[in-house]
Amino acid sequence: MRAQNEANEIRQKKGMQIGLTCRIMKREKGGYVVPSQTCTGAYLVTYQNYKAICECPDFETKGYSE
Repeated sequence: MRAQNEANEIRQKKGMQIGLTCRIMKREKGGYVVPSQTCTGAYLVTYQNYKAICECPDFETKGYSE
């Protein structure tokens, strides 16, 4: 459990870094286009049942956890 908490904390810090240093674009159709931190390109973040869903590999493999 501690390892998962540490991993989530690292992910949160990376997300904060993206938010502070990159341009995040809001889409008219809903969601946001968020740049990748590790490579060129961007990912779509949408919401389903009030939870963020991202198409990035990190989210697809680890999912969302609070």
